[in-house]
Amino acid sequence: MEPILLWWVLPLIEKELLQCFEQILFRGTNDEYESVGRSVLSQHIQTAIQNNRQIEFVLPGFPHKNPNPSKVLGVLPDLGETLGLQCLANMARQMSDIYDKGARVIVFSDG
Repeated sequence: MEPILLWWVLPLIEKELLQCFEQILFRGTNDEYESVGRSVLSQHIQTAIQNNRQIEFVLPGFPHKNPNPSKVLGVLPDLGETLGLQCLANMARQMSDIYDKGARVIVFSDG
């Protein structure tokens, strides 16, 4: 992208990328996305675009899988986890359609 065009293109790209995220965002009680989170995410997106880098989302793993083998079918993800991962992958794909460096979601776990 030509640097001379970036000053007016950046807000348009950023807005579309934020919309991709907001489509999957669940806003619970006392949610602070509008008051705090949106500006933090916006800055993260701007920084990635200005540095011509991929947008990365690093999320903690799904910590609520019951470790009791008599209550779970196995170590593989259950349907809820699978759907959650598919939703995140779809968001990253949509963002890649908007921004040529793309986006990736990293899910990490301590166990």
